[in-house]
Amino acid sequence: MSNDLISRSAVIDVIKRHECDTSRIAEGVMELPVAYDVDKVVEQLRKNHDVEKDRAAEYDEAGRLDLMDEHDAKAEAYRNAIKIVKSGGIE
Repeated sequence: MSNDLISRSAVIDVIKRHECDTSRIAEGVMELPVAYDVDKVVEQLRKNHDVEKDRAAEYDEAGRLDLMDEHDAKAEAYRNAIKIVKSGGIE
């Protein structure tokens, strides 16, 4: 089995092009479980980003610039991950 993620609507479009009984097949396609929920992934990445930004601020206040930089870098990585997920990996 492949780990490819595909669009339900794209599958239905293929079925329609091949003139199959689209109503029953489309229902079945729409009932398939979602393999990847972008909104949930982005939500978790945002939570992780916020934690790292808070830690960076705490270390900034404590004068620990080395640790502040480390957590700022992690927050930036989460921001970049959010952009990638939202774009579907397409630039």
